[in-house]
Amino acid sequence: MPTFLTEDPAAADRFGLSGAAVAGGLVFAGGMALDLDTFARLPGTATVSAETQVVLDQIREVVEGAGGALSGVLKATCYVSAAEHIPEMLAAFDDYFSGGPLPIRSVAVAGLAGACRVEIDVIASAG
Repeated sequence: MPTFLTEDPAAADRFGLSGAAVAGGLVFAGGMALDLDTFARLPGTATVSAETQVVLDQIREVVEGAGGALSGVLKATCYVSAAEHIPEMLAAFDDYFSGGPLPIRSVAVAGLAGACRVEIDVIASAG
């Protein structure tokens, strides 16, 4: 039976967002550097690289909170708001995971909420 983890009850109520789900020894988590009240990017996200770092920090916190580790991230789906953001996002992603194996990754250009340029979701081992 899956367990849904809600970090922000207001976001869950307003947007149906959960922080993560844990099932079958896996953690399913996602992140975006977006203030859900204003739909502006969070502070410290002036560049796509910095935004990617903030998103991955959020994901790491959720995965670790569910008993996993960054090294247990198996698959990442990365969304960017424009194709020109792909190289910078990929460089920041690769740098974030340096020192360990890179997760399997796919990238898509998509319409993202508000001023969000990067959104990532992952599947990680829970332990």
